[in-house]
Amino acid sequence: MPATHTYVVTAATAVGDTATIIGTVDNIPSTGPVAINIQMNYSAIKQAQAVSMAALEALVGPQMLQAAQANGLTNPTPPAQITQLPAGTFTL
Repeated sequence: MPATHTYVVTAATAVGDTATIIGTVDNIPSTGPVAINIQMNYSAIKQAQAVSMAALEALVGPQMLQAAQANGLTNPTPPAQITQLPAGTFTL
């Protein structure tokens, strides 16, 4: 599956059981990064991180995307569908 967004975490801190994540989200192709600042349950982040980095990304990514869209992230027009035409030779 092709990548559709770039997520950048510039700061992540926790106080008690509340984690604050600051960063940006951008579309691919770029429409310009949009700043985000989200708060999440730190226990959930620790549990996901204990499983794998992919699990952590799956937990945090949608929250970052939702915040970026609320802050004006535009979704680029999807590329045109490519149709595979038959290949071969013929004679007239």
